[in-house]
Amino acid sequence: SSGLAGAKLELPAGTTVTPMAVGDSDALKAGQWVMTIGSPFGYEQSVATGIVSALGRSTVMEAESDNSLQLYVNLIQTDAAINPGNSGGALVNSEGQLVGIDTLFSSDTESFAGIGFAIPGNYAVEVANKIIAGEQVTHAYVGLSMQTVNAQNAQANLLSVTQGAYVAEVAEGGPAEAAGIQEGDIITSLDGEDISSADGMILAVRSHKIGE
Repeated sequence: SSGLAGAKLELPAGTTVTPMAVGDSDALKAGQWVMTIGSPFGYEQSVATGIVSALGRSTVMEAESDNSLQLYVNLIQTDAAINPGNSGGALVNSEGQLVGIDTLFSSDTESFAGIGFAIPGNYAVEVANKIIAGEQVTHAYVGLSMQTVNAQNAQANLLSVTQGAYVAEVAEGGPAEAAGIQEGDIITSLDGEDISSADGMILAVRSHKIGE
């Protein structure tokens, strides 16, 4: 899932609306001022300022509804407050242009603690246009079931490496099978970047486009 959805509004005759100005999220730089807009804890039309802490962040979070793992890739990290009720709100630059969609915070206290994440605006617009056009939103995948290799299970199973993603199963007809990956293989890097876990492999794949 992209974490994004579309909504169609039927406005009364004669109603005029002004679309929000959209900026270029690819032009964002760490340290740049941004502002979150939303309704945290039910306080409508709240804003908070901060900076872009980092770009291209990826994380795995546990969903509250069914405890499944949700993957988030290529996120904007900011210290501008994102709390429950901000999700779906705008992240804007200093000119008031949309550069992201506030999506989640990372905290053990279930409230903001200086680490919030937003979906890049350019990606959000790309997904929105596909949804509006009735197209399916797809993501890159490899077709593997994997387990994390660590020092403990590597020693117990006499593996030759102490970190990586162990291939437990290869999906029939999937990209991995076509590429010759077999059950029992251990993936240690992707595109020159070290792979230290099964989650890390999935996140690395999701950061690429289909066909790369």
